[in-house]
Amino acid sequence: MKQDTRIKLKVNGQLVKAYCDHHSVDVNSVTFWFDGNQLHGDHCPAEQLHMNDGDEIDAIFSEPSARITLKVSLNFKGKNENEIFFNIRRSNQLKKLMDVYCRRYWLDIDGVAFLFNGRLLKAEQTPDELQMMNGDEINVVFYDQLARMKLKVKCQDGNEIFFSINRSTQLKKLMNAYCVHHSVNFNSIDFLFNEHHIQAEQSPDELQMEDGDEIDAIVYDQIRSRRISLKVTGQVGFEAFFRINRSTQLKNLMDVYCRRYCFDFDGVAFLFNGRLIEAEQTPNELGMENGDEMLAVLQLKCV
Repeated sequence: MKQDTRIKLKVNGQLVKAYCDHHSVDVNSVTFWFDGNQLHGDHCPAEQLHMNDGDEIDAIFSEPSARITLKVSLNFKGKNENEIFFNIRRSNQLKKLMDVYCRRYWLDIDGVAFLFNGRLLKAEQTPDELQMMNGDEINVVFYDQLARMKLKVKCQDGNEIFFSINRSTQLKKLMNAYCVHHSVNFNSIDFLFNEHHIQAEQSPDELQMEDGDEIDAIVYDQIRSRRISLKVTGQVGFEAFFRINRSTQLKNLMDVYCRRYCFDFDGVAFLFNGRLIEAEQTPNELGMENGDEMLAVLQLKCV
């Protein structure tokens, strides 16, 4: 007996031209989707789409202002594969798109990253939030591919040099390589990221750097040597780095630290070498040196 290859499709909306005609719907005003793929008239349900009896097809009416079509593909060893298209609302979180893609291609969602314009996407973000346009592409990569990144180091004279570094590696290795390349003393140069002083033991992950980010290399002459870098550490790990003139009162540094972490200025005491610091004091008065550390202590009571 010849096997019946026809399948019965559960339709959610209007489907194919005949169905649209039956319901007086313009076939050009609706798109049909199955498992993330847009359907076309020449698709064979059983052979090309691997449909099963009772599968559901979604009919999406065109709403250019409300919906968007995105292309998602896996980038593996420089090649794109496993391409799929999603039509979603601009205001919807991307979490469902990510879940469906991973289920379809048997990917561990915790082992892959979704990127848009080179930036890591979060599941709770929306196309509107990311200013995505119709037809934009999302790249999927395995996290081990993200282990290394490229950083640009730019000097004051405009010269640039690129480094490839592991995200978890201390930046001291990059700094040393830069100093050797330019024949400068390690102690005569400062490295800044987003205008904040970089400590040698910090890593790109710790500083939340992205691939292609820029580090500024500042070489200090004798005049600039009057400035020093200070680290402020709170009781529960609230750290900040400041570059300040040796003769400047520490009040501004304290005020900036408190505002950054939403502390009451009057409820925080700053200590150096176990001694309470007065806001009017300067690094010179306290004998501070480049790289010294201050402690920020909450609710210190002085008797």
